Amino acid sequence: LKIKDKNKLLGQQTIKLVKGGGEFSVTFKYRLANQGLHHLTAELQALEEESNVENNQFHFVQEVLKARKLVALFSAYPNFDVKFLKLAIKKFPRFNALTFVENNRGQFLIKDDLNKLDSTDVWLFVDFPGLKTSSQVLQRLRTSWEKNHQNVFLMLGPRFNATKLHQISNRFLRITRAGNSVPRELMPVVNTSPQAAAFVKIFDDQVVNQQFWSLAPPLQTYYLNLPAANDNLMLVQSSMKGRMVPLLFLSEKQLKTIVLNGMGFWRWHFLLQPNERLDQGYTILVEKLLSWLGQRTPFKPVALFVDKKSAN
Repeated sequence: LKIKDKNKLLGQQTIKLVKGGGEFSVTFKYRLANQGLHHLTAELQALEEESNVENNQFHFVQEVLKARKLVALFSAYPNFDVKFLKLAIKKFPRFNALTFVENNRGQFLIKDDLNKLDSTDVWLFVDFPGLKTSSQVLQRLRTSWEKNHQNVFLMLGPRFNATKLHQISNRFLRITRAGNSVPRELMPVVNTSPQAAAFVKIFDDQVVNQQFWSLAPPLQTYYLNLPAANDNLMLVQSSMKGRMVPLLFLSEKQLKTIVLNGMGFWRWHFLLQPNERLDQGYTILVEKLLSWLGQRTPFKPVALFVDKKSAN
């Protein structure tokens, strides 16, 4: 029995077969050197008197991932959202984070190694880029994105500058502010559609999950007229004067993007901490969102439901 990666032999073992069939459990240990998809073949040597050799091969696919996904966390100023997002990411075994935080003059107060930007998988922009973000930083981001096409998590706040965002790439979502810039505290309402279930199901226990969403604090929202296209996957929304306001949605129009329409997301961690059943909800949600962005596949998770009365 041989295991091959295309024409490269990964391993082989001799097993003894007897007439009448039977099942054998065989363990192989091998190392796939390169990242990406590998099309492997398990191949059994044909016997002299064997009449059907077409079933002597089995093809399967294995994917080699990076040891950890790298998230670049940018903010136009120090804030609690950056602090708590960074603390959450540190708990994820599959993620590392770089942090870049500007001051009021557009200079970095906190700056990790920008030379690692091309190695990042996801960009998390907390109220970034801002009005003072320099053209040099924007050009550095543009050059990296044109080579690597990182997916983006946008958290919209009072200093977010959409014009500068599109200087990085014109394929990013177009977001414009309309009306009064005074923030509104909007209570989140979770979407219960099957498509959203993969993200909003934070806990397996349905009662605990509903309790988490019922206690989630409001978001401080600045973009009250943010459009919600039908082809976006809405996860959380709210309403003001009878009008729906999107608070958290996913987009795949040009690239994978998550938009959190508000600041104060950190309160979802802080205010739920006293409840032992809910205190991990904030961290679990952040990990779900970043995991989706870290996957290059264009497909959304799908929830399947079966009618037990007619299922085979």
